[in-house]
Amino acid sequence: MRMQGLDTYFITPQASILEQSPLLMLRRSLRKHDLNIPAATIQGPLLLDTMSTEAVLLIRGFQNEQFQRKQAYLLGEAQQALERELAIHERCAYFVAKRNDVIVGVLRLCPAPFEFERLLAHTGKTWPDFSLHVEVSRFVMANCECQTSTSMLLIVEACAWAMSHGYEGIVALCRPATRMIFERYGLSTVWPDYFCIPTRNNQRYALLSSRWQALILGATRASEAALARTRQTATRHDPIPS
Repeated sequence: MRMQGLDTYFITPQASILEQSPLLMLRRSLRKHDLNIPAATIQGPLLLDTMSTEAVLLIRGFQNEQFQRKQAYLLGEAQQALERELAIHERCAYFVAKRNDVIVGVLRLCPAPFEFERLLAHTGKTWPDFSLHVEVSRFVMANCECQTSTSMLLIVEACAWAMSHGYEGIVALCRPATRMIFERYGLSTVWPDYFCIPTRNNQRYALLSSRWQALILGATRASEAALARTRQTATRHDPIPS
């Protein structure tokens, strides 16, 4: 199954795909984070068969650079063979965050059949019906974006597109650090335990999922909490009036 309704578009945080009130409120909250720096631009959905060779190389080059540092097993032959078998690259949609025309973040959405089902097949678990969900994977950000809202913008805009095309939610296989981030965004664990994946150096992963309402509410809470911390920090550093 290939992603349906894939029309490439370009959006900035000031643009709006869907104008439902909760999503619009979330976008407004996210825009407040980066008032002192140029806004990142979110580009997508991008498809393998419609992207230029140069665009494909830029995206993969950015991903590979990030993976080489901490997740080199994602570049190994076992992982590449699985992706070829599932035709993931041909079926998925990429979303890219750019700042000053330079890639600073990437993620991809893929419909069923899912990568996580194959990676966790050895567990013998039975999963809920995620046939109307999309799997979020290969979510990587440049280190320079750790203090901005770009990562949340990337997730929100990718999910807003999936929502507008009839999908009901997302599912994601996450390492512990990413799990904590996604839980703040409104995702919850499908199974309480971590799973060790042999083809990924027995790294621990958790399976999380969310429907749109929970994701929007969770991301809004996370955004407002981050803004509150920023305001408190700014207040502590304000000069004392003379």
